[in-house]
Amino acid sequence: MATGVDAMGSLPSDIDVPIEAPSPADVATLLLFDDLLGKNVKLEPNEVHELLLLFLRLLQGPDVKFLDLCNHVESFSHELAHHLYTRMKAFMGDGVQELSDFIARLDVEPSSPTFAMGINSILVMFVRRTVLAYNKLSFSQTQQFHILLQKYFHAKSQPEEQSHTCRRLNMSPTNNDKDLIRCSFNRVPADREETPWITSNDFQEDGQQHNVPNSKPMTLPDKPWRTPTMPLSKRQAEIFLYEQASLLLWNEEAAEIPVVMQAHVSDILESNPDFTRARYLTYLNSMRVRDVFSATHALRHYFDRRPPLIAEDAGGEALDDSSSLRYAALSQAALHCQLGHLEETQLALQEAIQKAQEAADHVCLQHCLSWLAQLEQLKGLRGQALLQHSVRKASSQKPTTSLSLQALLRHLASTGYSPSTVFEAVTMLNTLHAKLLLSDLYALATVQRAALWRMYGKSRLAMQQCQLLLFFPPRDEGFGESSVELGTESVCVALCHLAEMHAAQGRCMAAMEILEYCRQRFPPHSQYAKLWMRSRLKILMTKALAEDKPHEAEPLVTRMCALDTAEGMYRKGLVLKALGQSQEAAAIFHQNIAACERAQPGFGPEIHIKSQLALAELQVQAGSSCQAIPLFMAGLSRARAGHFQNLALRALVGLAHAQLLLGLPEECGRLLAAIADPILAHGSAWQCGRLLLLIAQGQLAAHTQDRTQALQQALSNLNQAQRWLLAANCGPATRDTAYLQARICHQLGLFSQRNKHALVFKQLQTEFPTHSTPPLTMH
Repeated sequence: MATGVDAMGSLPSDIDVPIEAPSPADVATLLLFDDLLGKNVKLEPNEVHELLLLFLRLLQGPDVKFLDLCNHVESFSHELAHHLYTRMKAFMGDGVQELSDFIARLDVEPSSPTFAMGINSILVMFVRRTVLAYNKLSFSQTQQFHILLQKYFHAKSQPEEQSHTCRRLNMSPTNNDKDLIRCSFNRVPADREETPWITSNDFQEDGQQHNVPNSKPMTLPDKPWRTPTMPLSKRQAEIFLYEQASLLLWNEEAAEIPVVMQAHVSDILESNPDFTRARYLTYLNSMRVRDVFSATHALRHYFDRRPPLIAEDAGGEALDDSSSLRYAALSQAALHCQLGHLEETQLALQEAIQKAQEAADHVCLQHCLSWLAQLEQLKGLRGQALLQHSVRKASSQKPTTSLSLQALLRHLASTGYSPSTVFEAVTMLNTLHAKLLLSDLYALATVQRAALWRMYGKSRLAMQQCQLLLFFPPRDEGFGESSVELGTESVCVALCHLAEMHAAQGRCMAAMEILEYCRQRFPPHSQYAKLWMRSRLKILMTKALAEDKPHEAEPLVTRMCALDTAEGMYRKGLVLKALGQSQEAAAIFHQNIAACERAQPGFGPEIHIKSQLALAELQVQAGSSCQAIPLFMAGLSRARAGHFQNLALRALVGLAHAQLLLGLPEECGRLLAAIADPILAHGSAWQCGRLLLLIAQGQLAAHTQDRTQALQQALSNLNQAQRWLLAANCGPATRDTAYLQARICHQLGLFSQRNKHALVFKQLQTEFPTHSTPPLTMH
């Protein structure tokens, strides 16, 4: 959230060095430029066209190997390639006189009246900049540059195993800057066959053959900053820093591994000590591996060495000297907050707020308010007043307003405000995004709407919002603001929602395929990996408990607690309940309820309600239905107060089950009929199957005059329940359904169907033995 250090991971801007030192590759480009204007080599029109395209790529891309450059020039003009090689070899003498004379002649020719190219063209501006940079070199620097030029001339092409050639460059207006950087120079005319640059008969000079190693066709490596024989130029360092920072933000899988990235950053700082942005990349890289010491060290060095920040509303003027101090404190607070150091976060925020108030920096205060509200929520406090104050202070046309509104939206939804109030804020958020045209904020708001619909029990609408987000094309396909980045937290959350909803409908294979894609997109070491790991554990544990295999779910409890303490403790209680350890399970649920009442971080109202309902179900399983009813009513009251429709329906179904066991089938039937529609519309396969099973059991237990019709209706409901329970892969419930189906078919005289259901029951009874709870009797 901080302005000085972008919380999203992008590199902040700083003051660049006015003129960069020339590189040896620039000399080769100048030689080609001199051949183009000096008419030293006669070129055909198509060769001139290819040479101009080559200039464009050389100016917009990183430096390339000399032999690779010669190889590409030879692909359209053998004479020009030979002349380039000969002239570059002439610079390899003992002194720099030949090179200095060439640079001096170039310094004169652009101002000549007979100069054949526009003085303001991109190519001439490059020549003038390179000449100016060379003339600013001292004598010792000139000697060092000559040594680098010799290394550049004699260096071999980069081995194929160390370079990754990207797709061929298509010179069309739709190519973006990334394509111009990561491109291939393998554009060979159709009427020429692609041949190696150096052959045994090439470059005969004075009857002697030059021993020059063979080279592959010229390509730009996928990692253009890997140039071990030369120090990195400023342009190459910028390419590396910005690309790696962008990859850490949007696609961490494609970024360099931490060790390799840090090695490259060290090389950059050795070649360019004033590159403060490299220290910020060190901070981002350290945060990937949770190296707190290195991250703090890099962050402090970054703010110690960076120039003053630029104010957003000051016409591009620099802020005061204390701007780096307050933004450094704010960034330090963000670092500690991400690591869970609440006390350190509080102290850093107090320092940032004090310095921002002294300088009247409203932007910094806005970010401090946002982090302070998040800190209060982590401490278990409400924080609503801070969030509302943050929204009021924010400008209506800034992205910070969207972030504040979304934080307030989450708070309102979790504290029991009515859905109408919450979605009124959603409407304001949509209007703001329509004005800002920021797809990243829109993606975050979309997945937040999906979470809201899911919390309110509308799984179909939640799935629709997730699919809407994933419907947008990826940004790397060039769709601008109508696209989203596939490596963001929003996409990961949307995929996890889809996987859990697919698993709830019994499509576990599809859910695992989605999570496998998440694993590839967000590797286990990435910052968002815990999202899909938690979803995967929830799906596996739910599946194991549904199949009556709690021993398979027991080892997963520790892993779940490591990712989410509250959810892990709740799942631990469920596993203990399935294992028959009722006292231990009840103790776990009571601990969860006590933690929720203390407002312990992570233990929200949802965990409180689920623990109460699990305690009630534990009482029903023990045969104490009377004691379970007050717990069901308490959970129902809390669920309705928080508008958790899914949990409220679960409480009502459990209450109906308790009424059925207490011999009140009519009340059970009326209650289930009232809640059947929302469960069948938005419930999981297990919820739908359990509902229909209870309805059928109530019809069988009820005293009716038309017994045959009641049996037929019960059999129809059981057939539907069987399909849902088979989809959920719930063996015990399917066993009970087959038992009731066999009994009903026997009474109706359907003996062939009775035998079929009886066989299914016998098979399931062997696999899932019946518990000690007495079966429901049929009147």
